Amino acid sequence: MPNEVPSSSESEIYDIETLSPQSKVRHILEIFDLGEDKEANEIRKNKFLKLIERYWEQKARSKVMDLNQISDSESDRAKTHNQIMEIIRSMSISTGLNPSQRKLTEYLSADRKRVTIMVDGYFSNYNSANSNQQSPIAMARRGEGPFQFSGSKDDVRRQQ
Repeated sequence: MPNEVPSSSESEIYDIETLSPQSKVRHILEIFDLGEDKEANEIRKNKFLKLIERYWEQKARSKVMDLNQISDSESDRAKTHNQIMEIIRSMSISTGLNPSQRKLTEYLSADRKRVTIMVDGYFSNYNSANSNQQSPIAMARRGEGPFQFSGSKDDVRRQQ
């Protein structure tokens, strides 16, 4: 999982559409720091990061499995995505957000696909503009990278 360290200073978001997925997640994580209980803020932040990582892993596994004619539970992935959307929607109506944070949460909560793109970009450690690098899915098909697939539905696992 990428390590995001939110900045302590508020930063202005000028163009949300061109903001990198990593920056979008960083700005979302900064919202968790608005509460007074720093320990509870950290716990909620870590739960959110684990939730988006779980969604990304479910999505990646389903793509690998689909390529090998094995189905995966779409409903589990949809439930996870719904949880992420609910958190972002709740943030968008929260008090205490600065204008940039409100703009970002409203932008993300307006379209599920935007959240999917943000999560995919956040956890994908490759640059699609660079043809020398490969996506995690392409690497999994070759038995390389963060996912390994042996042909068994139960054998899709993340390298430790």
